[in-house]
Amino acid sequence: MNLGPSSPGGSIYDNPGILGHQFSDVSFGWTDFRNSPTEGYDGAFSANVPLASGLDAGLGYNYYWEAQHRDPLTRASSNARHHTVAGYGKFYAPMRGVKPFIGGGVGYQWERGDIQQLRTYDHDWTWTAVGGVEVPFGTFAVIPQVAYDDTMRGGSLGTWSYGAQVHHWFNERIGGYVDATYLDPHGPGTELWRYLGGLRYRF
Repeated sequence: MNLGPSSPGGSIYDNPGILGHQFSDVSFGWTDFRNSPTEGYDGAFSANVPLASGLDAGLGYNYYWEAQHRDPLTRASSNARHHTVAGYGKFYAPMRGVKPFIGGGVGYQWERGDIQQLRTYDHDWTWTAVGGVEVPFGTFAVIPQVAYDDTMRGGSLGTWSYGAQVHHWFNERIGGYVDATYLDPHGPGTELWRYLGGLRYRF
């Protein structure tokens, strides 16, 4: 049975973006560190639920694996594995077809890595602030956004990110997207690009 206008978010023909829809999301990403042999890969899944008109909330999990990482201070080489569970909320207001939005999230991240034969473990609470706009183009939606991510540890240095996503619903249930984001650490760190591709399923 196909989803119809009575489903959360209405029909994809009336709402070709993602804000206001109820869906699950699975993605795979690749991170390219500028002027460095380091590469990162991540897989994630999440769910988005509209709580009220103009308000979405979600919960998700991300696994990130980084090879040949070099600490910018000690220059030690390591492999790192990060697990993150996070929730978020987004407020948006339709304006002549486009949807400006702001949002924020809180997560818990734990790490496991190898540094010169020693295993290290760490964990942090994290937070995110984001703002952007969802712009429809026929059955597609383009979503440029700016975000800032940091831990709740005192004295930690966060990361600015500037990116855009292109989303398309193939039918009333299934959609796909690609995303490119430039990340700029606020302090010591390597600038990098992150590329994502994923699928969404309306339920």
